[in-house]
Amino acid sequence: MKAAFKKAKSSLGDFLKLVDKGRNKDSIYGAYVKIEDKGNIEYLWVTDLQKHNEVYYIGYVITAPRLVKNVKNGETIGFKVKDIFDWQHYDKTKNITYGGFTTCALMNPESKKDREFIKESGMQCSTQ
Repeated sequence: MKAAFKKAKSSLGDFLKLVDKGRNKDSIYGAYVKIEDKGNIEYLWVTDLQKHNEVYYIGYVITAPRLVKNVKNGETIGFKVKDIFDWQHYDKTKNITYGGFTTCALMNPESKKDREFIKESGMQCSTQ
């Protein structure tokens, strides 16, 4: 997972340039954000990203939290760039998902279910 975080962080700037251009009908942007609450740490996927100012982004949580209680699934949250540990850009026109390094790290190439998910979502796990 540390290697996946490192890959994501190294390419985060290019991803944020796309997000900063604003929404478009052909792309979906997501970030894997570190959330802390009373000593607990959890990473949650947030989508519909928008730049709020030079330091913050906003989006809504699409992962059900298990450890942290200060955010809820479906809630809009603000977060700092330093708290983004992975990212995804889904291009609807090409059915390709760029990024998603942590998702790929968790996939088992021997699992039929995982191979089907990778294919259906357009994940680029084999090229990362």
